[in-house]
Amino acid sequence: MASSALAAVIINISLMKLTKLQFKILRFYAKFETEPLTLFKIVSVFRLTWLLLLLVPALGWWYIWAGLPALGWVFIGAGIGAFLRDVNRILSLFRTWPVLHQIINWERLRELLQNTADGGIK
Repeated sequence: MASSALAAVIINISLMKLTKLQFKILRFYAKFETEPLTLFKIVSVFRLTWLLLLLVPALGWWYIWAGLPALGWVFIGAGIGAFLRDVNRILSLFRTWPVLHQIINWERLRELLQNTADGGIK
């Protein structure tokens, strides 16, 4: 009985289909299996997002200039808050990476990426 339950779990895991977000995260992790994770490499992932995020405080400055300072400061605060949230996530990943690197099953990660690359994205 226990062996058939274990076999069912193994089959379900091998048939696992990743979401696009899961695939993207695993692909990011896979880059750092053999090379060191640095703050610069993590930040480089966010550069386009942060450039787009600059539009939010710029819009806030425009609202202040247009005579709506309360709305302008809301936009500026939201932009700064989003940036600080990202910085916190980056620092958290950087601090926990040594532990994550040790506990990730790299063989399984490669297998999931290969299966997903063959058309397994939900």
